[in-house]
Amino acid sequence: MRSWYFSEMAYHPAWDEGLKRGSLRVILANENVDPQTAHKLLNRYLDEFALCDEVGLDIMVNEHHSTATCMTVSAPMALAVIARETKHARLLTLGNPIANRPDPVRVAEEMAYHPAWDEGLKRGSLRVILANENVDPQTAHKLLNR
Repeated sequence: MRSWYFSEMAYHPAWDEGLKRGSLRVILANENVDPQTAHKLLNRYLDEFALCDEVGLDIMVNEHHSTATCMTVSAPMALAVIARETKHARLLTLGNPIANRPDPVRVAEEMAYHPAWDEGLKRGSLRVILANENVDPQTAHKLLNR
């Protein structure tokens, strides 16, 4: 059985201000982010991922935009950094949205770049399903395990 660690790498220091304004998404101004605090948090999250690798947990990330609940601006970029910092954990992105990118081929290229970071898929980390959100679980399972 595999166990996964999931973090959205939140910028929680801005949550109180965001909630005062009614939302943590979209309407939260950049002035609520301190670059030094963000730097410290991102490094703390990388330390957490390294610890996951040491204790045998696999790692899952995702991305959201314009929100204090997730500092991951690009799932492929996060995966590349985590792949460089870990040795054993399988890496998974919960989603890699194409709709907010002008070129879907670029998304495919970013994901195809990961074997170079992951020693040629030695960990079996990369499984790509190019499908819409309506793929049923049985079909997705078959695609991932072929």
